[in-house]
Amino acid sequence: MTLVDDTVLEIHVSLDSRDARHWLQFEPIGDRQPTAWFGNLKPVECTIRWTEDKAASGWIGMLKRVVKFDQQTRTLTVAVRVNAQSARGDGARSLPLVEGMFCTVDIPGWTMRAVYRLPRQAVTFENKAYLVNADNRLKTVDVRVERIEGEYVYVGQGINPGDTVILTRLIDPLENALLEIADATANGESTS
Repeated sequence: MTLVDDTVLEIHVSLDSRDARHWLQFEPIGDRQPTAWFGNLKPVECTIRWTEDKAASGWIGMLKRVVKFDQQTRTLTVAVRVNAQSARGDGARSLPLVEGMFCTVDIPGWTMRAVYRLPRQAVTFENKAYLVNADNRLKTVDVRVERIEGEYVYVGQGINPGDTVILTRLIDPLENALLEIADATANGESTS
């Protein structure tokens, strides 16, 4: 016989351990915890969306605890807990959140400040970006990548307000080469 508490649904989410280290918020351990394990996660509200209906508002859960660390995949599994009332939804949905649904889970973490979001191809594998200096010449700068998310990188150091970043991937560029700048606004792109 299997006993199940259907008043609570727990969703296990695997995170890259580097992301977990940088973005999850842990409460201070102090002297309270005698074991060598992760401290308590700060309980934060998470939004869960069914992948088959991403337009729906989603369900709300709470980040609860660290479940396990997988040394082979270097992932940290965390549990997001959803109570039965929230899992039933607000009545506008035809389906409740139930076990077996494929979902996306948004877990808020630390807030990044003073970062620039760039297309991934704008930063090299060696963490360099190419800028246009005041004389329309190529300038290579070292940057610190704070996060890679999908097709974007978030750069924390190396770029300053007002810098013009080259978004095209360059192969063997010549430092200080004279550049011809195409007007990005002519194609409907934003330059900010």
